[in-house]
Amino acid sequence: MTPRLRFLLTLLAVLLGGATAACSGSPTAAPEEVTLLVAPFQRECQGMVAMQCMQVKERPQDDWQNFYDGIEGFQYELGFSYRLRVLKTPVPNPPADGSSVSWRLLEVLEKTPA
Repeated sequence: MTPRLRFLLTLLAVLLGGATAACSGSPTAAPEEVTLLVAPFQRECQGMVAMQCMQVKERPQDDWQNFYDGIEGFQYELGFSYRLRVLKTPVPNPPADGSSVSWRLLEVLEKTPA
C-alpha cells in the first residue's frame, strides 16, 4: 500500500468515525425547573392544523410566545393568568411532528383573574 493510499484511508476512517459520533447524539440535557407565566388569553397559531395556543413567557420583560405543547397536570382556564413552576424535560429522539421538550406541572404558584 502506498503512503498516499494509506493517508487517504486513514483520513476516510477519521471522517467516518466523526460522522458516526455526531449521529449518535450528545448526552441528553437534564430536566430543568422553570417558571412559566401564562397569559389569560390565547392566540390563533398554526401547528399541524390551525389551533388556539396558550401564550407563555419565562420572564416578565419577554414577549408572549405561542405554546404549542401541553403541560402534564395543568388545566388552563381562559381568563386567568398563571405563574407556574414546571419541569422542562428534553425528549430524546422526538418524532418528526412532536416536541423536543415535555412539560410537567410541579406547582401553580399563582392564579389570578384577568
